[in-house]
Amino acid sequence: MKKYFAVFAFAAFACAFAGGEEFSLEKRLDEEIAKNAGKDFAEKLPEGERLFYSQSSKSAFIIFSKDLAARNFGFALAGKAELAAEEMFGEVAAFQNPIEIHFLDEGEAKFEGNFLETSPFGPDIVLSVKYSKNLPLDEFFERLSRIYLRAYSLKCGAGANPPYWIELALRAMIAKQIADFAPIELARVLKQNPPDKILDVLKYSRESAGNIEKMEASAYFSLLAMRSAFGGNSQAWFDTLRHFLTSGAVGEDFMRARFGEGCGDKLWVGVYGEFYARLSGVKDCKASDSAAAYLFTIQKVRKAEPAEIIAGGEIFERREELKNEITTRIAEIKMELPWSNPVYYNLLVSIGKMYDAALHGDDGDFEKFLAESLYEFKKSREIASQIEKLMAEKN
Repeated sequence: MKKYFAVFAFAAFACAFAGGEEFSLEKRLDEEIAKNAGKDFAEKLPEGERLFYSQSSKSAFIIFSKDLAARNFGFALAGKAELAAEEMFGEVAAFQNPIEIHFLDEGEAKFEGNFLETSPFGPDIVLSVKYSKNLPLDEFFERLSRIYLRAYSLKCGAGANPPYWIELALRAMIAKQIADFAPIELARVLKQNPPDKILDVLKYSRESAGNIEKMEASAYFSLLAMRSAFGGNSQAWFDTLRHFLTSGAVGEDFMRARFGEGCGDKLWVGVYGEFYARLSGVKDCKASDSAAAYLFTIQKVRKAEPAEIIAGGEIFERREELKNEITTRIAEIKMELPWSNPVYYNLLVSIGKMYDAALHGDDGDFEKFLAESLYEFKKSREIASQIEKLMAEKN
């Protein structure tokens, strides 16, 4: 286009110079207007339609529609997405061009499904939305999360395919902005389906097979656990999250550098703490008794043989051999504590201290907390029995 404009300008200048006149674009425009002054174009022009548009409060999105109600609806939804992005990254990215969202009525939207993504101007994506009362908000925010993170990643100088787990976490963040109870629903998902380990969450891809609700919940609570490990929102945490966004998959070395040795187990405990904190109620006495009995022993699994049950002083004697199993038990106890019945809380603490003493080779403390655990077991079961009798009398 620039090439043709340059040829046209040179030719016009040459003609004007040959005629001895000073070339002027303004004069040429005036001549064209005068030439067509008597012509009436009114009947040939289409009747204008009013277009409503608004830029979102943080300017990440701009919403267009011929329907004022649709524009207002889109403006409210985009605002929720911006609040979620700000909570997650500590900022809303200032793009050179806001992400365009076009809300079209059903008759005007000539495409299958509810959404159409196009890229008419290079890398920028325009999202067209078929506006109706049946618009699936979950799919809308899924697309909005993906487009926003793509734009944010490109702005940061990275590729256009940010990690899938971050997209899942942002979708959950947006859901929280829409409904306060959304994190509770995600916590209930993980109550029924144990969360994936952090290093597995970081490897999620759009093609990953599995329970998408569990993946979204695991991604969301993994993000919260990592943020908590940094002491909450801080510049160091936001910088780390942006590194996740722009670097794609990160390895164990990066995780150890940021979160310390044994970070996988530590962060997994943090995930349990985050989602248990959002669940109301605790286990009943019977369930907590069963959990405590399991945690008090170590089951050593051998191929083609029954599991070996190891308890008491034998745990200390074989502590080097059982180091991994003892470390796992300590992590499991930390996960169990927020969910345990209060009657069994002290028992679990004593068992945890017993394992910690074994891990550090402290035979004196091990014997002390082994005896304390057995005492707490007896006391917890007596109290649980009394509660059971009182409940039976009440009924």
